[in-house]
Amino acid sequence: MDALFKDNLHYVGDWHTHPEKKPTPSKSDRIKMLEIF
Repeated sequence: MDALFKDNLHYVGDWHTHPEKKPTPSKSDRIKMLEIF
Protein backbone atom coordinates (compact mmCIF):
# COMPACT_ATOMS: atom_id res chain seq x y z
CA MET A 1 0.00 0.00 0.00
CA ASP A 2 2.89 2.37 0.73
CA ALA A 3 4.25 1.91 -2.79
CA LEU A 4 0.85 2.72 -4.29
CA PHE A 5 0.60 5.82 -2.10
CA LYS A 6 3.97 7.02 -3.37
CA ASP A 7 2.57 6.67 -6.91
CA ASN A 8 -0.36 8.93 -5.92
CA LEU A 9 -2.82 6.03 -5.72
CA HIS A 10 -4.72 6.60 -2.47
CA TYR A 11 -6.99 4.19 -0.65
CA VAL A 12 -10.12 6.05 0.44
CA GLY A 13 -11.92 3.34 2.35
CA ASP A 14 -13.71 0.05 2.35
CA TRP A 15 -16.55 0.49 4.81
CA HIS A 16 -19.83 2.35 4.70
CA THR A 17 -22.31 3.34 7.33
CA HIS A 18 -26.03 3.83 7.71
CA PRO A 19 -27.68 6.90 9.21
CA GLU A 20 -26.71 6.82 12.87
CA LYS A 21 -26.16 9.45 15.53
CA LYS A 22 -22.51 8.33 15.75
CA PRO A 23 -21.48 6.37 12.61
CA THR A 24 -19.23 3.42 13.42
CA PRO A 25 -17.86 0.53 11.38
CA SER A 26 -19.47 -2.87 11.84
CA LYS A 27 -17.61 -5.93 13.10
CA SER A 28 -17.11 -7.17 9.55
CA ASP A 29 -15.82 -3.72 8.53
CA ARG A 30 -13.24 -3.79 11.34
CA ILE A 31 -12.13 -7.30 10.38
CA LYS A 32 -11.76 -6.27 6.74
CA MET A 33 -9.64 -3.26 7.67
CA LEU A 34 -7.36 -5.48 9.78
CA GLU A 35 -6.94 -7.78 6.77
CA ILE A 36 -6.01 -4.84 4.55
CA PHE A 37 -3.49 -3.33 6.94
